[in-house]
Amino acid sequence: MWSIHPEQIRPIVDAFSPRADEITLAAEILLAAQRAEWGPTRHGDSLHDRASYHYYWSVLRCAQATGHAMPDAYAPLFDSSSQPNK
Repeated sequence: MWSIHPEQIRPIVDAFSPRADEITLAAEILLAAQRAEWGPTRHGDSLHDRASYHYYWSVLRCAQATGHAMPDAYAPLFDSSSQPNK
């Protein structure tokens, strides 16, 4: 049987949580997608569509679940009416 000591929890959560730059990138892409009504968008040299939007949405969900503070500009992304259709 395996177990995790309470002192190991924070390092494990930190290891699996997204970095600040990943959170910023995900939010920028999703905010652009929302403005484009979830149609294809370009960010830098990359094109994004619904498949990548789902990935970036999972990055933000993970960030929120692991205790990262979300800037106010990103709060609308967590409004259920603004989430991409599954």
